[in-house]
Amino acid sequence: MSGYRGSPDRLLAARVLAVLTLAVAVPSAQWWWHPSRPVVLVVAAVAGLVSAPLVTPVVDRWCARVAIVVNAPRWWIAPTNAALWAGGAVVAGPQPYVAAWLTLSTFAVWASWIDLHTHRIPNASSRTSALLVSILLSGAAYITGEPGALVRALTAALVTFGGLFTLATITRGQVGMGDAWFCVPLTLVCGYVAWERVGAALFAALLLMFPVAWLRVTIGRAGGYLAAGPYLLAGTVVALADSPTLSTAVVAVTVLSMLAGVTVLITRLGVGAAARVTRRRLPRAVAPPSPRHRPGGPDSPWPSRR
Repeated sequence: MSGYRGSPDRLLAARVLAVLTLAVAVPSAQWWWHPSRPVVLVVAAVAGLVSAPLVTPVVDRWCARVAIVVNAPRWWIAPTNAALWAGGAVVAGPQPYVAAWLTLSTFAVWASWIDLHTHRIPNASSRTSALLVSILLSGAAYITGEPGALVRALTAALVTFGGLFTLATITRGQVGMGDAWFCVPLTLVCGYVAWERVGAALFAALLLMFPVAWLRVTIGRAGGYLAAGPYLLAGTVVALADSPTLSTAVVAVTVLSMLAGVTVLITRLGVGAAARVTRRRLPRAVAPPSPRHRPGGPDSPWPSRR
Protein backbone atom coordinates (compact mmCIF):
# COMPACT_ATOMS: atom_id res chain seq x y z
CA MET A 1 0.00 0.00 0.00
CA SER A 2 1.25 3.43 -0.79
CA GLY A 3 2.57 5.53 2.02
CA TYR A 4 -0.05 7.17 4.22
CA ARG A 5 -0.72 10.82 3.48
CA GLY A 6 -2.01 12.43 6.61
CA SER A 7 -5.61 13.63 6.45
CA PRO A 8 -7.55 15.39 9.18
CA ASP A 9 -9.83 13.12 11.16
CA ARG A 10 -12.87 15.13 10.13
CA LEU A 11 -12.18 14.40 6.46
CA LEU A 12 -11.83 10.68 7.16
CA ALA A 13 -15.09 10.74 9.12
CA ALA A 14 -16.75 12.55 6.22
CA ARG A 15 -15.67 9.78 3.85
CA VAL A 16 -17.14 7.11 6.13
CA LEU A 17 -20.34 9.16 6.42
CA ALA A 18 -20.54 9.36 2.62
CA VAL A 19 -20.34 5.55 2.39
CA LEU A 20 -23.11 5.26 5.00
CA THR A 21 -25.24 7.69 3.01
CA LEU A 22 -24.83 5.68 -0.18
CA ALA A 23 -25.55 2.43 1.65
CA VAL A 24 -28.79 3.82 3.11
CA ALA A 25 -29.83 5.51 -0.13
CA VAL A 26 -29.82 2.33 -2.24
CA PRO A 27 -32.50 0.36 -0.31
CA SER A 28 -34.40 3.56 0.48
CA ALA A 29 -34.69 4.36 -3.21
CA GLN A 30 -35.97 0.86 -3.85
CA TRP A 31 -38.61 1.25 -1.17
CA TRP A 32 -39.82 4.67 -2.33
CA TRP A 33 -39.76 4.43 -6.13
CA HIS A 34 -39.87 0.65 -6.81
CA PRO A 35 -37.50 0.79 -9.82
CA SER A 36 -37.03 -2.17 -12.11
CA ARG A 37 -34.36 -4.74 -11.38
CA PRO A 38 -31.95 -3.56 -14.12
CA VAL A 39 -32.13 -0.02 -12.75
CA VAL A 40 -31.43 -1.25 -9.22
CA LEU A 41 -28.52 -3.32 -10.53
CA VAL A 42 -26.91 -0.35 -12.31
CA VAL A 43 -27.47 2.15 -9.50
CA ALA A 44 -26.14 -0.19 -6.81
CA ALA A 45 -23.11 -1.10 -8.93
CA VAL A 46 -22.23 2.54 -9.52
CA ALA A 47 -22.64 3.32 -5.81
CA GLY A 48 -20.36 0.38 -4.99
CA LEU A 49 -17.74 1.61 -7.45
CA VAL A 50 -17.77 5.01 -5.77
CA SER A 51 -17.81 3.82 -2.16
CA ALA A 52 -14.69 1.64 -2.34
CA PRO A 53 -12.25 4.46 -3.29
CA LEU A 54 -13.89 6.76 -0.76
CA VAL A 55 -12.48 4.81 2.19
CA THR A 56 -8.95 4.45 0.78
CA PRO A 57 -7.43 7.13 3.09
CA VAL A 58 -9.25 5.56 6.04
CA VAL A 59 -7.76 2.15 5.28
CA ASP A 60 -4.34 3.78 4.83
CA ARG A 61 -4.64 5.30 8.30
CA TRP A 62 -5.55 1.96 9.88
CA CYS A 63 -2.68 0.16 8.15
CA ALA A 64 -0.17 2.86 9.09
CA ARG A 65 -1.08 2.56 12.77
CA VAL A 66 -0.15 -1.15 12.88
CA ALA A 67 2.75 -0.98 10.38
CA ILE A 68 1.02 -2.93 7.60
CA VAL A 69 2.47 -2.28 4.17
CA VAL A 70 0.82 -3.75 1.06
CA ASN A 71 2.47 -3.31 -2.31
CA ALA A 72 -0.03 -5.07 -4.55
CA PRO A 73 -2.50 -4.11 -7.29
CA ARG A 74 -5.80 -2.82 -5.98
CA TRP A 75 -7.68 -2.38 -9.24
CA TRP A 76 -10.08 -5.26 -8.47
CA ILE A 77 -11.31 -3.84 -5.13
CA ALA A 78 -13.83 -1.39 -6.59
CA PRO A 79 -15.33 -3.86 -9.14
CA THR A 80 -15.65 -6.52 -6.44
CA ASN A 81 -17.41 -4.09 -4.14
CA ALA A 82 -19.68 -3.02 -7.00
CA ALA A 83 -20.64 -6.66 -7.59
CA LEU A 84 -21.41 -7.15 -3.88
CA TRP A 85 -23.52 -4.00 -3.76
CA ALA A 86 -25.45 -4.94 -6.90
CA GLY A 87 -26.00 -8.50 -5.75
CA GLY A 88 -27.13 -7.47 -2.29
CA ALA A 89 -29.54 -4.85 -3.59
CA VAL A 90 -31.07 -7.20 -6.16
CA VAL A 91 -31.28 -10.35 -4.01
CA ALA A 92 -32.49 -8.81 -0.74
CA GLY A 93 -34.56 -6.01 -2.23
CA PRO A 94 -35.64 -2.99 -0.17
CA GLN A 95 -34.96 -4.66 3.18
CA PRO A 96 -33.70 -2.27 5.87
CA TYR A 97 -30.78 -4.54 6.81
CA VAL A 98 -29.36 -4.23 3.28
CA ALA A 99 -27.76 -0.92 4.26
CA ALA A 100 -25.74 -2.75 6.91
CA TRP A 101 -24.53 -5.31 4.38
CA LEU A 102 -23.56 -2.67 1.82
CA THR A 103 -21.56 -0.76 4.43
CA LEU A 104 -19.90 -3.93 5.64
CA SER A 105 -18.93 -5.12 2.17
CA THR A 106 -17.03 -1.89 1.48
CA PHE A 107 -14.72 -2.43 4.45
CA ALA A 108 -14.69 -6.23 4.16
CA VAL A 109 -13.35 -6.15 0.60
CA TRP A 110 -10.46 -3.93 1.72
CA ALA A 111 -9.78 -6.17 4.74
CA SER A 112 -9.76 -9.27 2.52
CA TRP A 113 -7.30 -7.60 0.14
CA ILE A 114 -4.98 -6.73 3.02
CA ASP A 115 -5.26 -10.23 4.51
CA LEU A 116 -4.60 -11.87 1.16
CA HIS A 117 -1.24 -10.10 0.77
CA THR A 118 -0.06 -9.70 4.37
CA HIS A 119 -1.97 -12.34 6.40
CA ARG A 120 -3.05 -9.56 8.71
CA ILE A 121 -6.29 -7.62 9.18
CA PRO A 122 -6.33 -4.28 11.01
CA ASN A 123 -8.59 -4.67 14.03
CA ALA A 124 -9.69 -1.07 13.59
CA SER A 125 -11.36 -2.05 10.31
CA SER A 126 -13.32 -4.90 11.86
CA ARG A 127 -14.29 -2.93 14.97
CA THR A 128 -15.42 0.08 12.97
CA SER A 129 -17.42 -2.17 10.67
CA ALA A 130 -19.00 -3.91 13.65
CA LEU A 131 -19.98 -0.57 15.19
CA LEU A 132 -21.51 0.78 11.97
CA VAL A 133 -23.31 -2.49 11.26
CA SER A 134 -24.71 -2.58 14.80
CA ILE A 135 -26.08 0.95 14.42
CA LEU A 136 -27.66 0.20 11.05
CA LEU A 137 -29.13 -3.08 12.24
CA SER A 138 -30.58 -1.32 15.27
CA GLY A 139 -32.32 1.08 12.91
CA ALA A 140 -33.52 -1.83 10.78
CA ALA A 141 -34.93 -3.60 13.84
CA TYR A 142 -36.74 -0.42 14.87
CA ILE A 143 -38.23 0.09 11.39
CA THR A 144 -39.41 -3.49 11.04
CA GLY A 145 -40.45 -3.88 14.67
CA GLU A 146 -38.27 -6.98 15.15
CA PRO A 147 -36.01 -6.42 18.16
CA GLY A 148 -35.51 -10.18 18.37
CA ALA A 149 -33.54 -10.10 15.14
CA LEU A 150 -31.12 -7.60 16.65
CA VAL A 151 -30.71 -9.73 19.78
CA ARG A 152 -30.09 -12.76 17.60
CA ALA A 153 -27.45 -10.87 15.61
CA LEU A 154 -25.61 -9.69 18.73
CA THR A 155 -25.74 -13.18 20.25
CA ALA A 156 -24.42 -14.80 17.07
CA ALA A 157 -21.54 -12.33 16.87
CA LEU A 158 -20.67 -12.84 20.55
CA VAL A 159 -20.75 -16.64 20.30
CA THR A 160 -18.70 -16.69 17.10
CA PHE A 161 -16.10 -14.31 18.46
CA GLY A 162 -15.86 -16.30 21.70
CA GLY A 163 -15.31 -19.54 19.81
CA LEU A 164 -12.67 -18.10 17.50
CA PHE A 165 -10.96 -16.31 20.38
CA THR A 166 -10.71 -19.65 22.20
CA LEU A 167 -9.29 -21.32 19.08
CA ALA A 168 -6.78 -18.51 18.62
CA THR A 169 -5.63 -18.94 22.21
CA ILE A 170 -5.39 -22.73 22.03
CA THR A 171 -3.70 -22.94 18.62
CA ARG A 172 -1.30 -20.07 19.41
CA GLY A 173 -1.71 -18.16 16.22
CA GLN A 174 -2.99 -20.80 13.80
CA VAL A 175 -6.32 -18.97 14.01
CA GLY A 176 -5.52 -15.26 14.11
CA MET A 177 -7.20 -12.66 16.27
CA GLY A 178 -7.71 -10.61 13.12
CA ASP A 179 -9.94 -13.39 11.77
CA ALA A 180 -11.88 -13.49 15.03
CA TRP A 181 -12.58 -9.76 14.88
CA PHE A 182 -13.32 -9.93 11.16
CA CYS A 183 -16.08 -12.48 11.80
CA VAL A 184 -17.91 -10.15 14.19
CA PRO A 185 -19.50 -7.82 11.59
CA LEU A 186 -20.05 -10.72 9.19
CA THR A 187 -21.97 -12.76 11.76
CA LEU A 188 -23.91 -9.67 12.84
CA VAL A 189 -25.50 -9.46 9.40
CA CYS A 190 -25.95 -13.23 9.06
CA GLY A 191 -27.40 -13.52 12.55
CA TYR A 192 -29.86 -10.72 11.88
CA VAL A 193 -31.30 -12.68 8.96
CA ALA A 194 -31.40 -16.13 10.63
CA TRP A 195 -29.39 -18.48 12.80
CA GLU A 196 -28.98 -20.80 9.84
CA ARG A 197 -27.13 -18.14 7.90
CA VAL A 198 -24.35 -18.02 10.50
CA GLY A 199 -23.68 -21.74 10.24
CA ALA A 200 -24.03 -21.67 6.47
CA ALA A 201 -21.49 -18.82 6.19
CA LEU A 202 -18.88 -20.60 8.29
CA PHE A 203 -19.48 -23.92 6.52
CA ALA A 204 -19.22 -22.32 3.08
CA ALA A 205 -15.99 -20.60 4.11
CA LEU A 206 -14.53 -23.94 5.18
CA LEU A 207 -15.69 -25.57 1.95
CA LEU A 208 -13.92 -22.90 -0.07
CA MET A 209 -10.82 -22.95 2.10
CA PHE A 210 -10.33 -26.72 2.26
CA PRO A 211 -9.58 -27.38 -1.44
CA VAL A 212 -7.04 -24.54 -1.51
CA ALA A 213 -5.27 -25.96 1.54
CA TRP A 214 -5.45 -29.44 0.03
CA LEU A 215 -3.91 -28.29 -3.24
CA ARG A 216 -1.16 -26.48 -1.34
CA VAL A 217 -0.33 -29.73 0.43
CA THR A 218 -0.36 -31.86 -2.71
CA ILE A 219 1.91 -29.54 -4.69
CA GLY A 220 4.35 -29.21 -1.82
CA ARG A 221 3.50 -25.68 -0.66
CA ALA A 222 1.98 -26.50 2.71
CA GLY A 223 4.26 -24.08 4.55
CA GLY A 224 2.97 -20.71 5.70
CA TYR A 225 -0.47 -19.49 6.66
CA LEU A 226 -3.63 -19.39 4.59
CA ALA A 227 -5.44 -16.04 4.55
CA ALA A 228 -8.95 -16.74 5.88
CA GLY A 229 -10.42 -13.28 5.26
CA PRO A 230 -11.39 -13.72 1.58
CA TYR A 231 -12.97 -17.10 2.29
CA LEU A 232 -14.96 -15.77 5.24
CA LEU A 233 -16.31 -12.96 3.07
CA ALA A 234 -17.13 -15.37 0.23
CA GLY A 235 -18.86 -17.74 2.66
CA THR A 236 -20.98 -14.87 3.97
CA VAL A 237 -21.97 -13.94 0.42
CA VAL A 238 -23.03 -17.53 -0.28
CA ALA A 239 -25.03 -17.73 2.96
CA LEU A 240 -26.84 -14.41 2.45
CA ALA A 241 -27.61 -15.15 -1.21
CA ASP A 242 -29.39 -18.36 -0.17
CA SER A 243 -29.20 -19.51 -3.76
CA PRO A 244 -29.26 -23.26 -4.57
CA THR A 245 -27.33 -22.55 -7.76
CA LEU A 246 -24.57 -20.69 -5.91
CA SER A 247 -24.41 -23.34 -3.18
CA THR A 248 -24.16 -26.07 -5.81
CA ALA A 249 -21.37 -24.14 -7.53
CA VAL A 250 -19.43 -23.93 -4.26
CA VAL A 251 -19.78 -27.67 -3.68
CA ALA A 252 -18.79 -28.38 -7.29
CA VAL A 253 -15.67 -26.22 -7.00
CA THR A 254 -14.75 -28.00 -3.78
CA VAL A 255 -15.20 -31.46 -5.27
CA LEU A 256 -13.33 -30.61 -8.47
CA SER A 257 -10.46 -29.08 -6.51
CA MET A 258 -10.23 -32.17 -4.32
CA LEU A 259 -10.21 -34.42 -7.39
CA ALA A 260 -7.48 -32.29 -8.92
CA GLY A 261 -5.48 -32.54 -5.72
CA VAL A 262 -5.93 -36.32 -5.59
CA THR A 263 -4.82 -36.57 -9.22
CA VAL A 264 -1.70 -34.52 -8.53
CA LEU A 265 -0.95 -36.56 -5.43
CA ILE A 266 -1.35 -39.90 -7.25
CA THR A 267 0.83 -38.65 -10.11
CA ARG A 268 3.56 -37.56 -7.71
CA LEU A 269 3.39 -40.87 -5.84
CA GLY A 270 3.55 -42.81 -9.12
CA VAL A 271 6.54 -40.83 -10.37
CA GLY A 272 8.30 -41.31 -7.03
CA ALA A 273 7.64 -45.06 -7.02
CA ALA A 274 8.89 -45.41 -10.60
CA ALA A 275 12.06 -43.50 -9.74
CA ARG A 276 12.72 -45.77 -6.76
CA VAL A 277 12.24 -48.91 -8.88
CA THR A 278 14.58 -47.53 -11.54
CA ARG A 279 17.25 -46.80 -8.96
CA ARG A 280 17.00 -50.35 -7.62
CA ARG A 281 17.42 -51.92 -11.07
CA LEU A 282 20.41 -49.85 -12.15
CA PRO A 283 23.79 -51.51 -11.46
CA ARG A 284 25.75 -49.89 -8.74
CA ALA A 285 28.88 -48.11 -9.85
CA VAL A 286 32.04 -49.68 -8.39
CA ALA A 287 34.68 -47.21 -7.44
CA PRO A 288 38.16 -48.00 -8.85
CA PRO A 289 40.72 -49.14 -6.28
CA SER A 290 43.02 -46.54 -4.90
CA PRO A 291 46.69 -46.58 -6.00
CA ARG A 292 47.77 -47.87 -2.59
CA HIS A 293 45.53 -50.95 -2.88
CA ARG A 294 46.21 -51.82 -6.49
CA PRO A 295 48.25 -54.97 -7.22
CA GLY A 296 51.85 -54.18 -6.44
CA GLY A 297 50.94 -51.16 -4.32
CA PRO A 298 52.43 -50.63 -0.87
CA ASP A 299 49.26 -51.83 0.91
CA SER A 300 48.29 -54.54 -1.57
CA PRO A 301 48.49 -58.19 -0.41
CA TRP A 302 49.19 -59.25 -3.99
CA PRO A 303 52.58 -58.79 -5.66
CA SER A 304 53.00 -56.87 -8.81
CA ARG A 305 52.48 -58.72 -12.08
CA ARG A 306 55.62 -57.25 -13.59
